[in-house]
Amino acid sequence: MKYFTLFIFLLIPSAMAGYISITTFVDVDFVRDNNASINVTIKNSGTDEARNVKVSLISDQFKMSIEDIGTIYPNSEKSLRSTVFVENIKKGSYIAAVKVEYSDQSGKKFSAITPVTIVYKEPSLSRVIIDIEKIKIEEQSSSSAKVKIKNNDFYEKNINVKIFLPMEFSVYPLEINENIQPGKETTKKFLIRNMEGIDGSEYAIFAAVNYDDENYHYSQYKISTLEVVSKKAINLPILMAIFLLLLTLTISYLSKKKKK
Repeated sequence: MKYFTLFIFLLIPSAMAGYISITTFVDVDFVRDNNASINVTIKNSGTDEARNVKVSLISDQFKMSIEDIGTIYPNSEKSLRSTVFVENIKKGSYIAAVKVEYSDQSGKKFSAITPVTIVYKEPSLSRVIIDIEKIKIEEQSSSSAKVKIKNNDFYEKNINVKIFLPMEFSVYPLEINENIQPGKETTKKFLIRNMEGIDGSEYAIFAAVNYDDENYHYSQYKISTLEVVSKKAINLPILMAIFLLLLTLTISYLSKKKKK
């Protein structure tokens, strides 16, 4: 039985003249025993081909082999069917990420992530909700990401919070664990570092919160975007005006001191 279909859109300017536009669709079955089928379709709506396309699963609980699907040409798509495996976990809903890696015609590597909810035996509904703002970051720079979490339950929860990013970025800390009281809201900050994100590109990211009770695992995620913007240019006229003002004040100060 199919659980859901989800797609993430990613637009990356190619190092060549065109661009690569990737859309990822994911279907996943309920995990009844220790494995289930997962179907992934990747479409390239851009003008350049996406080469060396590989698909993998990012998860602490579920395993899937890395699938190599070769080249996806402009205005075409490829699909794969694989299997996810699991052992010794609680019933409930889990958040994972499908990662698509590829390269352009110059060999530059890119990646995209898609959140996926994998249900083990029975679905669970999280009473803790999460939100993450849209982020802007310059090339080879850092930016702070604010994640809001609210506990809508009547009981205290021990939560785990993570941000999932394409491989062009890094995040610190990798995760945050803490207790949140019933009815309370908290905001957590993560530091995101732009390693290889390209100016003018917009990347899909998402934040996820997880927690357990005696019988079930619960999770929830929120998708956002990470936009890479140009570095702010130095305003030379303003800098020159400030320099001249400081120079004038310094000369005036020294002149008055000399007269004394």
